[in-house]
Amino acid sequence: MRYHHVSYEKLAAFCIKVFEGYGFSSDQSRKITDVLLDADLCGRLRQNIRSW
Repeated sequence: MRYHHVSYEKLAAFCIKVFEGYGFSSDQSRKITDVLLDADLCGRLRQNIRSW
């Protein structure tokens, strides 16, 4: 598998759009994204953003 470097800002913007597409408000989407990306950067998720 090949890895691609994506900036935090680009990944966050993408995640927010995905969550909004599922019907979450922009504020909810931002909060969900913040929690998931922060946990991923700390290595605290088993099913992290990289496994999507």
